[in-house]
Amino acid sequence: MKRSDLNKFIKENIIETLSEGASSEEKRIALRAVKSIAKYRNVSEDEAKRDLINAVKELGSIKEADVDIEIPSIARQKANAKITNAKGFAQFILKAWNDISSEESESITKLADLKIECIVLKYPKEECMQIKNAKFQDEIDYIVTHERRNKFLTNLAIDQKGNTLVLFQYVEKHGKPLHEQIKAKAKDRKVFFVYGGTETNDRERIRAITEKLDNTIIVASYGTYSTGINIRNLHNIIFSSPTKSPIRVLQSIGRGLRLGGNKDTAKVYDISDDFTYKEKKNFTIQHFLERINIYNEQQFDYDIHTVDLI
Repeated sequence: MKRSDLNKFIKENIIETLSEGASSEEKRIALRAVKSIAKYRNVSEDEAKRDLINAVKELGSIKEADVDIEIPSIARQKANAKITNAKGFAQFILKAWNDISSEESESITKLADLKIECIVLKYPKEECMQIKNAKFQDEIDYIVTHERRNKFLTNLAIDQKGNTLVLFQYVEKHGKPLHEQIKAKAKDRKVFFVYGGTETNDRERIRAITEKLDNTIIVASYGTYSTGINIRNLHNIIFSSPTKSPIRVLQSIGRGLRLGGNKDTAKVYDISDDFTYKEKKNFTIQHFLERINIYNEQQFDYDIHTVDLI
């Protein structure tokens, strides 16, 4: 990206938005940033905020002529771009911080602690050989209809304490069979199924029940859950179907972060499928590595566990 393009992007996407009220997500970022600065420097949050104000002033006083003329032109351009970027970010944090009320600060601070458990399912060599040349959709079909895999998912959902959301992508070949397996093994626990065909009244009924209880299991489609049902009182989320979409991943995780009732922690189970054969990695394990990049960028706490699916 050219320096002029970067400056334009910062102006349009950061600096010009400072006149608008901050969103809840922006406030959360600002609160975390100021608290992190305060903790790192071992100072109060007020002093951390003053540091940001001083940084904005100092960055604002730096002109292109102040950057060492002796260094190569490209390096000077990069340095000036970083200065502009840093100033814009600091202004963004300050604006969002100023928009946070004391009530919001307490609410944001109480957001659930998120822990992501990445479970990599390792398949036998014979199956890896079978999948090595499969097309993407063929690999997906093999995964979501895999008997041992669905048995593992069923046991994982049953073993969780608290309200658990199991997300799937395909209704007929995965969601419905998985729901039936979980329901048959759940005994006294309430197990619900939500997809595109679920009526609005039924979705509201499920939401109301789940808000009051702490041991339900909801098997729901990715699309329906992101747009059609809003449950705050979630303790566990299981990604039962492979997904690549960063937006879908973050939307789902955002649901788990919402604090409800006495919940102060949320756990996400990211299930991936490793059919690596020799040096060839399958599609879904590559997508898993992309999700790891998202977790690193968002600074989520995660662990990776390997399970032999034999």
